[in-house]
Amino acid sequence: MMKRLLDADLFALKKSKILLVLFIIAAGTGFLLPAMYYGILKLLDWTVAVTTEAGVDIEGSLEGIGSLMNMLNGKMVFLSVLPLSQGFGIVLPALLGLHNARPFGSGILRNKIIGGFSRTGIYMSQLAVSFLLSIPAFLIYTGSAALATLATFGEIGLTGSEWVSLLLLSLGISTVYTAIPVFAAFFTKSVPLTLLFCIMLPLFASFVATFLQPALMSAPEIVRDLVMALPSYQSIVLTVGAEDWMLFAIALGADAVLALLFTGLGLLRFRRTDLN
Repeated sequence: MMKRLLDADLFALKKSKILLVLFIIAAGTGFLLPAMYYGILKLLDWTVAVTTEAGVDIEGSLEGIGSLMNMLNGKMVFLSVLPLSQGFGIVLPALLGLHNARPFGSGILRNKIIGGFSRTGIYMSQLAVSFLLSIPAFLIYTGSAALATLATFGEIGLTGSEWVSLLLLSLGISTVYTAIPVFAAFFTKSVPLTLLFCIMLPLFASFVATFLQPALMSAPEIVRDLVMALPSYQSIVLTVGAEDWMLFAIALGADAVLALLFTGLGLLRFRRTDLN
């Protein structure tokens, strides 16, 4: 039964354009963010050169900004664009949520239940197909960002163990960013509400983390570790070294807990949903 559901959902996926759209956006966003940092650096240099040539010395007023921007290197830029609290981290769940919410308006899910398929099987099939979408999309995004960083800032400077950690964390993050939009779609049964939820949740999480950041500086170490374990900020784990296996384990554990939590809530909601 599960194989039939997967075959049907994969066939529907091939007929839709979401696969191509998601991969194009992943590649484009991954390239754009490092290029944006590079463009800001060049704009800063150009501004100083033009104003100096015109006899206006603004280099002193830009000293703080210039010092900060000149600290950027390949590793710092690459790790700064990986967190999914913005950019592609909003697009990915939004498109996955759209893909999962659309069947509610077409009667497809109701027909599957009439055909004898269990609600658990229907939910898990759509979750599995969404996972097959999110993993390559996130890897394309990561690869595109890496190539753009190499082209603009040179060597990234990650060790072999850090690359392995990055790939594992990518899988963990993809798991969470798959479970959330599937949950949203089955909870709201509405395309607009699903899109709103998937867009606002990463933004809200980013805002809360930024707002609480000053307080976290004096918080116990375990609290700071838990914050860094949030999916949107897990690339920070790489900056403290891949040998910190405790922090690495906390990050992957947080992914597993969040994915199971949203999946469990989604299943509970779907079992009580009236599709008439």
